[in-house]
Amino acid sequence: MRPVSNCRIARRCALTFALLALLGVAPGCAGTGARPPEHANAEADAERPRGEQLLEIARILAAHGDRVRAMQYLGLAQRDGVPAKRVVPRLLALYAADGQYRLAIDAAEDYLRRQPNDHRIRRCLGAFYIAVDARDEALRTFETLVREKPKDADAHFTLASLLTDGGTQYARADEHYRTYLALAPSG
Repeated sequence: MRPVSNCRIARRCALTFALLALLGVAPGCAGTGARPPEHANAEADAERPRGEQLLEIARILAAHGDRVRAMQYLGLAQRDGVPAKRVVPRLLALYAADGQYRLAIDAAEDYLRRQPNDHRIRRCLGAFYIAVDARDEALRTFETLVREKPKDADAHFTLASLLTDGGTQYARADEHYRTYLALAPSG
């Protein structure tokens, strides 16, 4: 068995942490269970705003593996007035599941221009940068994240992994590893 490089470890950790934070679920939960809507009442659906109906359709499509159509319905929901804060995380999760990291980067960057304090999306952006080997952008993103949220243990760990992978910043990496251990002693 050959050893796994720090870069691959950082990539895996960053994507895992980012997606779990994005979806707000525990490990092992996809967050998009394939269950049908709680109510099958057509009258109740007719009273819901169109954007909400589109979100529900997107959720069902994603749960059944039709990510492309789910993405289309999310776009329609956003055009119909559903706030980006509710649409973009779902869209990023679909892009990630589909391996479309460049599209995810574009969507996250665009969203963060309007909502620069959304740390959940910033973490995802950093993870997507790692996924496409954009190390410098990932470093800047995680440095911003630990500066704005100094108690974010996972961001410290990912930043330390990136710094170690560069091979020249071991002292800075050590500082972030120690911060990570202080914040999350059980890992």
